[in-house]
Amino acid sequence: MTAAVVQGMPIAPRGMHIGVDRSGVAHYWMREPGDAAGLPTDHVERKRTLVTLYAAWIAEKRFYPNCASAGWLRDRAKIESLLDELHPNDFVAKQSTAQDLLRRAEKLVGKFYPVIEALAKVLLGKPVRALPPEELHTAPIWTGLTDGRSMTGHEIAAFYNELLPEAKAEVRDPNRGTFDSSTKLPLFDIFAL
Repeated sequence: MTAAVVQGMPIAPRGMHIGVDRSGVAHYWMREPGDAAGLPTDHVERKRTLVTLYAAWIAEKRFYPNCASAGWLRDRAKIESLLDELHPNDFVAKQSTAQDLLRRAEKLVGKFYPVIEALAKVLLGKPVRALPPEELHTAPIWTGLTDGRSMTGHEIAAFYNELLPEAKAEVRDPNRGTFDSSTKLPLFDIFAL
């Protein structure tokens, strides 16, 4: 979530959730695969999303070294699709971009790890409750699970606006309207590295 926020990507109202098995999901604005538009802003959105997905995996492995890799499989499929959209039919360019964005994600995690760790501790400090029904029906990683810990998008935005106010975290419903990523100056510009 931190990678999304410092890149200027809004938090979705659904927030983030972890099951009792520590599998989890974070909801924020991202570029979904399937729209092959090739404008410069489309490429920026794909790259920001890729950095966020890579950063989530890097941060999770750093915070919880023994975490299962099953949750990474869905993100990995999304990464492959977005890389294909950036470089259709060019394996070398695709691999080069993947390595470059992974390096940028590592820098992002390194710079903001104290914030990442603080958010993880706040989430883990939440009481175990029944997960929201919409999470149980949309997250196949939770087959058979019903309980976990949750933070709403507004709780997460409040956390960032207190701990990292310069990021200017905001909540936006991805089902209502659009978000133009070119209108918000990110706190962490992956393209300036």
